[in-house]
Amino acid sequence: MNAEVRDVEVPGVEVRDLVDEDLPDVVRLWTQTHPHLVLQTEERLRHLAAVVSPQARRVQRVAVSGGRVVGYASARLNLETSEPGQGHLTVLVDPGHRRRGIGSALLAGAHAHLLAVGATTLHSRTGDEAGSVAFARRHGFTVTRQERFQRADLTVLETMPGVTAAPPPPDGVRVVPVADLTAEAVHACDAAATLDMPGDVTFDAMDLDQWRADVWDAPGFDRALSRGAVDPDGRVLSLALLETNPQRRAVWSGMTGTLREARGRGLARLVKIAALRAAAAAGYTEAWTGNDDSNAAMRAVNARLGYAVAVTGCGVLRRV
Repeated sequence: MNAEVRDVEVPGVEVRDLVDEDLPDVVRLWTQTHPHLVLQTEERLRHLAAVVSPQARRVQRVAVSGGRVVGYASARLNLETSEPGQGHLTVLVDPGHRRRGIGSALLAGAHAHLLAVGATTLHSRTGDEAGSVAFARRHGFTVTRQERFQRADLTVLETMPGVTAAPPPPDGVRVVPVADLTAEAVHACDAAATLDMPGDVTFDAMDLDQWRADVWDAPGFDRALSRGAVDPDGRVLSLALLETNPQRRAVWSGMTGTLREARGRGLARLVKIAALRAAAAAGYTEAWTGNDDSNAAMRAVNARLGYAVAVTGCGVLRRV
């Protein structure tokens, strides 16, 4: 934590820097508060902490009560956008320890750290239940968008009309495992498609080396299950990237996107069907994904593949 930042004291609670031994409790907090984010595993959290750029100025803090981690906060600068001063923070509190000031204390420290390192806008996410939204608003955040987290049962994937009626790829287009592609080719498509991803910030500075560390080499990212649509010249037109949690037999669609000039040809649907079929064949039984409420096109694709909304949330923002 920045030396200028002083923690808010909560009786009976110690707020300190995260250490490696805290990770099992942090994963438990993620599972308790965001069970739909199946990609949050110890291995993945440890990897992402190791590869984060120093320029992100990331800090991770925990709140400990009775020898147990009951709260977690992460704060960093967003380096994937050219917009200066964009900070992102996360605060999680064990449901059984809420309304004791733990969330407020963690948020205050994260907020102060981001101000100290130059953030001018703070971004976060929350569930859309009244208590979570009220907490965000009490601390100066505004709800800017709605998110829908959707689940599909892979054991019945082949019964979905959107799967059984899927046409073959357009002439000259091949759907292949991402394992058959180079990191550079996949990054080029991912970075271009992400420019149009709905949200409060534009991700227009996705550095290849950092993307390789964050995505390509991250534990759980499955290149064999992920799929890409490739044109006759070998250019990747569309992607469906899957991250896996074998313990839960679940996959997360980290990114499904298509180059602007290749849209309207059904490629996103084709690569996602191919990826989900591969996941089902590998023994995964459920698939999760998330969409901004305004992304009607992708929500329609997911609905045809059997996804149904299971959890909703909000994007929140505070300018400082």
